[in-house]
This record gives sequence, C-alpha cells and structure tokens, in this order.
Amino acid sequence: VEPDETIIVDISSVVNGKEAETPQQVTITVKDNDGANTPPVVSLSVDNASIIEDSGVSTITATLDKAPNSGDVVVALKEFGAGGTAVAADYTLSSKTITISSGTTGTATVTAVQDSDDEDDETVVISIDSVENATLSSDTTVSITITDDDTVTGIEDQGSNGSISIYPNPSSGIFNIRFNDTWKGNVDLRVLDIFGRSQYQRNIDNSSGQVEHQVDISNKSDGIFVIELVMDNKKVIKKVVKQ
Repeated sequence: VEPDETIIVDISSVVNGKEAETPQQVTITVKDNDGANTPPVVSLSVDNASIIEDSGVSTITATLDKAPNSGDVVVALKEFGAGGTAVAADYTLSSKTITISSGTTGTATVTAVQDSDDEDDETVVISIDSVENATLSSDTTVSITITDDDTVTGIEDQGSNGSISIYPNPSSGIFNIRFNDTWKGNVDLRVLDIFGRSQYQRNIDNSSGQVEHQVDISNKSDGIFVIELVMDNKKVIKKVVKQ
C-alpha cells in the first residue's frame, strides 16, 4: 500500500537532430490499487475524560478508518495500564471487547462506583490489548479521571465507612481493622488485588465487642489491595497500600 507514483521520461540526447527549446518530457502516473484490500486501522477515543464518583459514565469508542473488509473487527481492551490508580472496586467496564461488524465504530462504557472513602481523584487507563481483522493506529490508550465527592467530618468520615478504620495505611502488610459498636457480630473479610482476585479471606468474630483486629498480608507483593467487609446487609469497601 503506497501513494500513487510518477514516472517522468525526457530526452537525454539527440543524434542528427536537436531538442526543441522547451524541454521535451512526458509524465505517467501509476495509481496504487492495493488499499482496497488492506485491513482497516483502529483508534481509541473517549467522550468524558473526567467523571464523578457517583455513577459517572464515560463512553470509549473504537473507530475504524473504513468499514471491515471481511469478518468482524474485534478489539480487546486491557485495564490498569501504566498510570492507572483506580482499582476494580472503583468502576465497572461494560465489556472487555468491542466488536464492529459493520460501519466504523463500536463502544464500551466505564461507570464509576460510589464509595464513602475520602480519597484522591483516581485514574482509569484503558488500552487496546489486541485486535482482529484490523491494525492499530497510534491512538490506542485513553485515560478517565474519577473525581472523588466524599468529605471528612472531624477526624473520621461519619458516613457508612466511618464505622470502620484501617491503619497504618500504607503499611508493610500488617494492619489493624477497627470497628465501632454498629459492627458487632461475625464479619466476612476478603482482601482482593487490583484485578479483583481474592488474596486473603477470613471470618472475624466481633461478637464479643473486641473492636480491633489485625490482618497480615505481608507475604503478598507490594501494591494496592481492596478490603471488603460484609456483615448481614452491610458492606464496606476500603483500599490499602502495601509497600
């Protein structure tokens, strides 16, 4: 696949004659006809680069430079690219693939998930992991910022998560979970990595009124973990950093 090309032929020399005063030459254009059979080129874009934590929605669009030649164009998406700080509990991705059967566009959506943690704004990074029946352009990554909308009252957030505190955070992997008296009973604890995979789980017997319990994940790799605590119809999700 290449641009049209030009051939220029002119007179180099003349025997028993002479060239006219105006240089004599002819031009021939060779038109390329290979482009019709080349696969389309796919690029990625996003409509809202910043969304609110309370169910904000951003649409990711995969765009082809022309309709598919033959077969569906399947764009596989990859989460948690370089620079991404949001974890699996912070948002949902409607689909990890975008399939374009006809036309030139297909979409997926990122929806923010509300929590009660007062935290920094977080970034979701989505990129193209692989593509079928197409080739990639230079625009294969999008970033979306989830804007935190939680506030802190006094020392501790007094919302639903204010009933639980985790410290130290960051830590070396050994941290304490402190409950207030509204969390008296059996509490199911799960520790998830940023891909949503369970790394640690146990049942905490908090029926005796003991308010503080220690958790040890020091044998896990450094990084961001999601702490999920469930008791009856209550559920709290918090993030911890092991470093």
